[in-house]
Amino acid sequence: MNRTKSHLLFPLCGLWIFAVAALAEPDYSDPRQTGEAIEGLKERVGELESTHGDFTLGGAAWLNFEYSSFNDQQKDRLGDFRFDLIRIEARGSSGPWEISAQYRWYEYMDVIHHAWIGYELESGAQIQTGISQVPFGLQPFASHSYWFGVPYYLGFEDDYQAGIKYVNQTGDWDIQAAYYPNPALATPSSNDRYAWNIVTNTDLAAGADFEGDFSPFEEQANRQNDQLNLRLAREVGSDSSFPTELGLSTQYGRLYNEITEDHGDHWALALHSRSRFGADDAWGLELEWISYGFNPENPDGTSDDAVLFGAFLFDSLAAAEGDIYVANLTREFNVDWGPVSHLTCYLNYSVLDKAPSGWADSKLHTTGCSITAGPTFTFVDIIRGKNHNFMGVDPVTAFAQGDPNADWETRFNINIGIYW
Repeated sequence: MNRTKSHLLFPLCGLWIFAVAALAEPDYSDPRQTGEAIEGLKERVGELESTHGDFTLGGAAWLNFEYSSFNDQQKDRLGDFRFDLIRIEARGSSGPWEISAQYRWYEYMDVIHHAWIGYELESGAQIQTGISQVPFGLQPFASHSYWFGVPYYLGFEDDYQAGIKYVNQTGDWDIQAAYYPNPALATPSSNDRYAWNIVTNTDLAAGADFEGDFSPFEEQANRQNDQLNLRLAREVGSDSSFPTELGLSTQYGRLYNEITEDHGDHWALALHSRSRFGADDAWGLELEWISYGFNPENPDGTSDDAVLFGAFLFDSLAAAEGDIYVANLTREFNVDWGPVSHLTCYLNYSVLDKAPSGWADSKLHTTGCSITAGPTFTFVDIIRGKNHNFMGVDPVTAFAQGDPNADWETRFNINIGIYW
């Protein structure tokens, strides 16, 4: 099949531009340098777009306010309003080629969110290579709030890994399959990442003695590799008053232990549905059940009951086996309230039922609305949680043993995103 050189040149140049932007590392604490970097990217994108197809560069800045029942100092301050992140995003297509990439700068770290190049086959299916969203469960999200739901913190929602992915959306079917040699970051001791994945304990990786910090889970030296995913979903009742997407997702991969140098494995299975109903299909109902297991080959003396996850410069133990339940109810509103054009209001509930006997469930319940107004998108959430790692209990063990006497804690959160 003959393809022009421009079809190949466009996506490769696009990814090259994005890589240069990510690696150059100007001083983003200086707003002038941030602005200069973005303007420079826009100029180079314009040069590409004029000769090599459709290509857009966008970005966003997020600000966040929170008030938490479990933070006495924050309550004395009547909450905290702070910078959250700045991100840039590149998207484009030319002939059968497509690219998508996003990079984020937080106050405390900068991370790649995703970066992939896709090629459309004659059948209409697409092959994506790079860091892509793992095809598992409700997509693109299993929640609607800024803080996500329980599946996210165990790597089963909005997860991104490095590999190759097949996407075929034809008729009523959505078929996706993927192979990921490793997560987005191949260094297992690094927890400066967006998606929650299995990590090694950073003290262990540095050769430090941290006896007692995680006992009996202290020697966490596992890493994910060779992960396979298959997601099948079908739209049923599209002409009825209750159109529904029914789906089945499976996941299997290996766990390599850097101390024993042996491989364990991990697996997950999910059944999920997304339905619309009511006038103009304004109501939504999402249901999901996830069953999972991590089977590490740990050294003697290290319990197999929990594994260590990491993201956002943070480590969190979680039950190595369990079931996750998700139920979401949504209502869409098209409005004309000055700049406000759309509202999505939601009730999100998720719970982790842990397999080890006596371990306390982790629960999260969110009531909120997302608001679209001009170039802004805002989450307003009231979050109630119990044994959740950002809801006032021990964040390291919340998803593991937890606390059977833990109280329900509350976080009021507003996140304002400004997009361009």
